[in-house]
Amino acid sequence: MPPDRPDRVSGRARLDLIGLALLAPALAGILLGLSQLSEDGDVGHAGVLAPLLAGIALFAGFIVGALRPGERHPIVDIRLLRLRSLGSASAVPFTAGAAMYAALFLLPLYYQQLRGESVLHAGLLLIPQGVGALAARFIVGRLVQWFGARAVTILSFLLAAASTVPFALAGPSTSLWWLGAVLLVRGLAIGAVLIPPMSVAYQDIQPTGIPHATMNTRIAQQVGAPFGTAIVAVALQSHLAHGATSAFQGALWWAIAITLAALIPALVLPTNRRALTNGHASPATT
Repeated sequence: MPPDRPDRVSGRARLDLIGLALLAPALAGILLGLSQLSEDGDVGHAGVLAPLLAGIALFAGFIVGALRPGERHPIVDIRLLRLRSLGSASAVPFTAGAAMYAALFLLPLYYQQLRGESVLHAGLLLIPQGVGALAARFIVGRLVQWFGARAVTILSFLLAAASTVPFALAGPSTSLWWLGAVLLVRGLAIGAVLIPPMSVAYQDIQPTGIPHATMNTRIAQQVGAPFGTAIVAVALQSHLAHGATSAFQGALWWAIAITLAALIPALVLPTNRRALTNGHASPATT
């Protein structure tokens, strides 16, 4: 590893103890509340509201402290989100995390609850999606180089939404071969959706700001994932009175709607095609 000692001008940054004390429990509370919501399906449950509201309050306190004019070294510099490249590229992982994990939460349950498959068989039936996601890593770099990050991200979201529709229309007797082929296409889409925004996220960031930029994008993705899962879990619970098939179909339509909503931040991504060279991600992207 090359040495990365602080330069003489900026000096050694001090640890933002107040920011750390606010941000860490804030994220833990938000994630716990959303995960409890996805399990219980009840927004008014104390196990959901208490950690969620506490986490939101702590996060608001962190934002106020990080934006103070005198704060030079916040533990995560959210002021970088004012830059279009990072701001849009941080919004996309949030919506992408919500869209991807919403369907990933439902698909194994579909195989187990409607098709009567065991946990092992459900996992094996989902292999085509993993194969597609892996295959996407070999082609997405060149696609971004040719068409730009915005176009590839939009196409990936549209493909992910379209490939989820067959599951929203499927029932207990739908061909497993057909669903496997659909999963392969969906895997290609979800495997490609995060790389393009990350390829342009750092283009306006100074080297000293890259750690903060990385934390911003990672936090957005980690919070977006349980957010999407909680929405479809509540939808699934609310439709169970009409039967399991109807419940899964209704929840999957919600997953499709979340995926289409993810197009909104993707529309403002920069169109820089030079972020990737020779089909490989830059060091900051990887």
